[in-house]
Amino acid sequence: MEQNISVSVIIPVYNVQKYLFKCLDSVVNQSLQNIEIIIINDCSPDNSEEIINQFSKKDDRIRYFKNKNNIGIGYTRNDALLKAKGEYICFLDSDDYIELNSLEKLYKKSKEEDLDILEGRYYKIEKNLKSIYPKTHQQIESVITGQEYVDQLSSIMIVVWSKMWKRTFLLNNNLRFKKRKYEDVNFTLESFTIAKRVSNIDLPFYNYFVRENSTMTSEITESRLQDSLELVKDLEQLYLETKGQLINPKIEEFFFNGFVTILSSIVRKSDDRILRLEFSKKVIQIYKKYRFDILRAKNLGIINKILLFISPRLMSKFYFFYKKLKLRYN
Repeated sequence: MEQNISVSVIIPVYNVQKYLFKCLDSVVNQSLQNIEIIIINDCSPDNSEEIINQFSKKDDRIRYFKNKNNIGIGYTRNDALLKAKGEYICFLDSDDYIELNSLEKLYKKSKEEDLDILEGRYYKIEKNLKSIYPKTHQQIESVITGQEYVDQLSSIMIVVWSKMWKRTFLLNNNLRFKKRKYEDVNFTLESFTIAKRVSNIDLPFYNYFVRENSTMTSEITESRLQDSLELVKDLEQLYLETKGQLINPKIEEFFFNGFVTILSSIVRKSDDRILRLEFSKKVIQIYKKYRFDILRAKNLGIINKILLFISPRLMSKFYFFYKKLKLRYN
């Protein structure tokens, strides 16, 4: 039975009743029929379960589970990964949706080339504006390693939902999500460090909505600050572990720029001065260990190097005001 399932679509559900119908409708109507749809309800407080039950009654490919306690999207994905039987895996957030022919196209290429990871493109939808990302597509003409892939592309998407993953690749390498926000980043980068067969496809298949109350746009809390700090520590470990490897300059870039990204988010969203200073101090402590390494970074431009070397706080404020001006005059 396991061999008969081409793709497992993993959908964690929490507080998304407004968007869930569109999400599930996009999966059950895929042109590729030989799939399973694993839905895990992470103790959602709304009426999401009623919508799930409506779909489950009509489609026996749906496997529905409900967590006893709220454990977060990372651990929910881990649980679903162990339950999955498909040859390949797709992760779908329950407030997004996929194009109707996407799984068939992704699976066909993944199967024909025996890929560990296949990366596609996506639509970013924000305030009724729909744009394709990455904005330019760099086609990989042959199957290469994950490290070569990251090295050759000018940018990669450090999210799990823009890709199709070989299930045995994830399981055999014990690749799992962390129990925190921003769980995609380390999972994706770690996967590319060890993947042997990677390619991409010029197919915008995923529709990603930027919502006002999403993780990326919501206010800073102490819990989110701690998650950010743990992400910095994970990137630090990955940076040290890949020293001398082809992928290291790209991880180095994410790691060093992470100081600016996180500090700028505090400047932008946190009004708690004590909390802001306490967290900033912890980030700066890590930064100081690598301050002179920044000057030797391969993927950072000279201006970024100088600004980062002088002060990531200064650079974060610079970017904060730059974005405000850009929004104001666009």
